[in-house]
Amino acid sequence: MTLPPPPPDDELARHADALRGLLPTPAQIYRRADRRRHARRAGGLLAACVAMALLLWIDPAVQTMHFATAIGERKNVSLPDGSQLVLNTGTRLDMAYSLRARRFTLHEGEAVFTVSHSPLRRFVVHTPQAQIEDIGTVFNVRSIAQKTRVSVVQGAVLVHGPAGDTRELQVGEALAVTRSAGPPQALGMPMSATADTAWREGKLVLDRMPLGELVDEIQRYRTAAIQLDDARLREIPLSGQFDIARIEGLIDLLPRLAPVRVQRRTDGSVVLEPAK
Repeated sequence: MTLPPPPPDDELARHADALRGLLPTPAQIYRRADRRRHARRAGGLLAACVAMALLLWIDPAVQTMHFATAIGERKNVSLPDGSQLVLNTGTRLDMAYSLRARRFTLHEGEAVFTVSHSPLRRFVVHTPQAQIEDIGTVFNVRSIAQKTRVSVVQGAVLVHGPAGDTRELQVGEALAVTRSAGPPQALGMPMSATADTAWREGKLVLDRMPLGELVDEIQRYRTAAIQLDDARLREIPLSGQFDIARIEGLIDLLPRLAPVRVQRRTDGSVVLEPAK
């Protein structure tokens, strides 16, 4: 195939302006390519910003851990951010660290949280009855028998109840949150936190504790059952300080503290009966 000869220069000159619009110069080509590169960079930056915003909004967990203690066991845990946990007997706790929050789910049991301050990452503890948000503090959370009890040792916490109500607790205060079969109950009045955290020192402190609650507390430290034979015994108030390591000795001491009789069975279980 033979190509026709190119047009003469004078004929091209007559159409120079039109050709310049159709055929850009090398400098124009470079400028357009540069603009496209900038546009691609801006688009990539925008996409990265959108992805980061979406990631922050979803806030997926980047590190998870599970902690548990057996009956009668206590455990100290150091967390990656410098916070500290002390787990009491029979505790199950899940941890999930994300970009914006440090979240813990206390399924059952009890733990003391010593929180390392981080203004960009909230420290929140969830239980079936409440959500506890740290404000820079040391606090105790107990979740047992459909009740959550929160005690503040240092600093302050916000406690969000099941009905959406919120209470701020200061040093030395404690409160209980319950969820009944009917409408959720309101947050209780603040109480002393001293007895709640005595377990860290291996002590069980009773401040007019009903016998029924003491039986529930003793059960946390032994595998064999302990129960009351008569429901009327549950409300008898008891006070005193005892060693958790000698919980069986406390059971034997109960007849001197309340009108009860201790019946020990061959399977290790204990029944408390009214004294005769």
